[in-house]
Amino acid sequence: MTRKLALIVDDSKLARIKLGKRLEEHGLDVDSADSAEDALAYLQIKKPDIIFMDHTMPGMDGLQALRIIKEDPQTAMIPVVMYTSQEGEVYVGQARALGAMGVLPKSIQSTDLANILERLHLTIPADEADEAPAAETATEQRPASTASGRGGARVTPHPALRQPATRDDQVHQRLVDEIRAELRRQITLARQPLAEDLDLVKQQLVRVQRRHDEALDNIQRMLHEQQLVLKDLAEDRKAAALEAQGRGWRLGMAGLALVLLVAGAMLLGRYWESETSRKRLELQVAQQASEIERLRNQASDRERMMANLASPAVLDALPDASGIAEALIWGFNQAGGFDYGEKALGDERARRFGELLDRLEAAGYAGPLRLDLHFGRFCLDDAGQPAPEETPIAKCRIAPAGMEDAYLPVNQESMAFARLLDAHPALQNGLIRVEVVSHGTQDPLEPYPAQAMTAGEWNRVARRNNRVLASLPVGE
Repeated sequence: MTRKLALIVDDSKLARIKLGKRLEEHGLDVDSADSAEDALAYLQIKKPDIIFMDHTMPGMDGLQALRIIKEDPQTAMIPVVMYTSQEGEVYVGQARALGAMGVLPKSIQSTDLANILERLHLTIPADEADEAPAAETATEQRPASTASGRGGARVTPHPALRQPATRDDQVHQRLVDEIRAELRRQITLARQPLAEDLDLVKQQLVRVQRRHDEALDNIQRMLHEQQLVLKDLAEDRKAAALEAQGRGWRLGMAGLALVLLVAGAMLLGRYWESETSRKRLELQVAQQASEIERLRNQASDRERMMANLASPAVLDALPDASGIAEALIWGFNQAGGFDYGEKALGDERARRFGELLDRLEAAGYAGPLRLDLHFGRFCLDDAGQPAPEETPIAKCRIAPAGMEDAYLPVNQESMAFARLLDAHPALQNGLIRVEVVSHGTQDPLEPYPAQAMTAGEWNRVARRNNRVLASLPVGE
């Protein structure tokens, strides 16, 4: 039997060694990375069968890396288990919402680790263990940067995905073709809002860049005017001195003082007024430069996400039943957003969730299925609706983060969704167990911009936080 490969991502060498030894005892090969950045570089070359991810690391943290892994179709279906000292329902919910299969403590028990590996079909059966070759080197001798020999995308079946000994190949192929068609549709749907958002970001970038350039031109103009003022002041002094020489020294000195006093006051007034305006513009220029850099980074993120969605890897990685459940979940989550004021579990969600249940049942899945509801904090006008795009952020109302009764699952279900939960055969016979968890607005999937200037900029993030995400929990 082919040995499975695990990747451990942890900045603690001791933690990597301890977990690596336990995994090798279960017949797995182990690679390691000491940072999230190294792990992402590793995943460009190799595709492990499971990833154990620490949370707190220098640079990018574990949840940020998890988000990137799950957004990339080439790695989205690799099971990720958070292996961390972080705990609490909030953290567990956030990790699962981002796509983690589960959260394990650093003080993990052997039985817990064995249970997860067995459910993911990653252990070598006892009758084959003796035949499995010993690991070539210890965990720390196989760093991610030098590991080789397991390239290409892999799709790991979920623990509860049943693979029958015999099956109708034509029926199965039809199911795979349907899933591929659905994933293509979901990719198209997911790319559309990203493209629209990218256009809006680019338009905003053009506007800010134009204001930035105009401010720089005004600063140059003011500097030129200040130079003219200083030149005029010098010429007035020279003219007053010549006039004093022509009228006599005593009278000239009095006249010179009066002329200089009047002319100097006027010119210096113009100078300091210009200087004050120039300093104010320089502050605006610095703020605009920061905003331009942020918008450019935002545009680059959107372009990267669109490039990832354009990859056919997620479609090509479906040769057989292994991975179908994970692929279905991935496809469902690509269209997980909903509009402000719309029920998270409305009629359209009921239709799509029913299709997901049908396909999971057809693929032979049996086990838990979780829906996490996340809600955005919108910038609202006086009527309680999302404020117009150009509204200054200071002139709209942003709801505080928290959990309200309106966010409870029972208040977010349409009649069609409630009937689906009551009547779907896979739920009635207990093969699939659905859990719905609401996070309200307190656990945003994407952080809100600290330097947002308009309602449009803020609300674009709020809309991306308005999402329903499905997952297949491990360890429950």
